[in-house]
Amino acid sequence: MKNAIPLLLSLLVCAVLAFSPKPPSPFEIADQYMYKLTQLEQFNGVILLEDEYGNVFHEAYNMNVPVDGMHVNKESALVIASVSKLFFKQVLLDFEQSGTISLDEPVQKYLPAFPHEQITLKQLKNHTSGLPRELLETAGSATIPEPATLSEYIKLICEESLLSEPGEKYHYSNLGFILLYRIIENIAEKPYPEVMDSLIFRPAGMSQTIDLHTETPPPAWVAGYKKDDENQSVMLGDMRFSQRFRSGDWTSSATDLHKFLNFVEGEEGLYENDTLRHGGARSGYRSYVFHSKKSKQKVIFLSNYANIPFLKLADDLAKILDGKPVKMPQELYRVEISLPGELLESYTGTYRLEAELGTEFQFKVREDALYFEDEKLGWIPMMAEDSTSFFFYPKDPETIRFVWDSTAQHYDMELIIEGGMSFFCPRVVRD
Repeated sequence: MKNAIPLLLSLLVCAVLAFSPKPPSPFEIADQYMYKLTQLEQFNGVILLEDEYGNVFHEAYNMNVPVDGMHVNKESALVIASVSKLFFKQVLLDFEQSGTISLDEPVQKYLPAFPHEQITLKQLKNHTSGLPRELLETAGSATIPEPATLSEYIKLICEESLLSEPGEKYHYSNLGFILLYRIIENIAEKPYPEVMDSLIFRPAGMSQTIDLHTETPPPAWVAGYKKDDENQSVMLGDMRFSQRFRSGDWTSSATDLHKFLNFVEGEEGLYENDTLRHGGARSGYRSYVFHSKKSKQKVIFLSNYANIPFLKLADDLAKILDGKPVKMPQELYRVEISLPGELLESYTGTYRLEAELGTEFQFKVREDALYFEDEKLGWIPMMAEDSTSFFFYPKDPETIRFVWDSTAQHYDMELIIEGGMSFFCPRVVRD
């Protein structure tokens, strides 16, 4: 009997272990996370994750909304916007490694009409040229012709004033990369899509990555969507790919971008602190790629729906792969509070978007509420969430936050969108 007791205990332990629930894997948690996000109508698109062992999770998620043409599958080709800048960076690095160029050479060597002789190729690549993000009003951006060709755009860029001295500050600049389109053509003596195809796409096996300015969208391409101006229904985004030249009008798939990350893995010029990451945004689209040399993990997501919690999604997917806890998506419903009129008056005035100096925001007080001027809708009321934060709709995460500048003794403004992406807007002080 004594010998039987240990045996019974062992059998009991085995039985308990056999029926104990197995903890979900990171891929299963990611699937649950994305499913909840889709139920909340905060994601429509594709994700691809790779863990440290080389295992891959690849899935498509579709919102249940009555919109034709929005459905995606795992191989859908979506607009990747600024993620395409990685292609141009890689081509420049390839040119440099082959001895064709030096990134320290001036832009004028390859674009003689460019007036800023001190700006280098490296400064265009690293967003330190001093060029603004987009064309400003001083360069006549309101009169850009339709269609605007690459040559017409470059002519306007050459008329732009610099925001800072070259190499002095970081200013994210789409204009700098539009210049690189033509510079790469001049160096290679052939159209830039052919350069991309020969140096990256064909060697990497990327078949869904296409420049929409020069080619017809692939059969797997899916249109992009966004919430309307009142944040109610889903509507088609801006699909004017052939009507105006813009940087970032490239399609790709999660599969192709995974191939790209594998192709450039370890390329020092693309990594910062052992990490390669880039996001992209276009009307109706969001995109993101990430690779960590340290963790050996990759994160890719493509969405043909603009209203997603972009930064939170990128951060949470990386945490899930790391085995760290994350809070599952929940429905947002913000509650309005009342603020004294004197405080509201201190927020009135004009604020200028630092990332794009041609864009200004106006605020004023009407009927005991702070109003924001929208160029399409006119003056619209905002709701206070706390003493400095305001929102437009209870279910919308977009936030206007006022920040006190103790030196200037006034409030500046911060625009927070899509899960934490923020833009600083200093107050405009006019004499």
